Amino acid sequence: MESLYVKNRRIYGDEKMIDHGGDIFEISNKIGLSPYNIIDFSSNLNPYGPPPKVIETIKSSVDFIKFYPDRNYSKLKKAIANYVNLPYDNIIVGSGTTELIHSIFTRF
Repeated sequence: MESLYVKNRRIYGDEKMIDHGGDIFEISNKIGLSPYNIIDFSSNLNPYGPPPKVIETIKSSVDFIKFYPDRNYSKLKKAIANYVNLPYDNIIVGSGTTELIHSIFTRF
């Protein structure tokens, strides 16, 4: 079975070269390979999928999908503060690097 790897936003394999931006399904359709046979190094993905504990947690929390998340991350910050033994107010969390960098510059 043919496999490809994705590196530096290009797919290499045989003589095919296609621009890539993290859309594994588009690439899969264009080259005729299952997404399971493509290892994508062009974006920050885990090729093994989520750990079983994460899947279990998602399944047990599906009723919470109807709510927006806590925008202050209160429970998460408290858990992190307790784990690292730091004051709650010393913990900053966000939904990505851009948000965290922006948060740091706007607070200090």
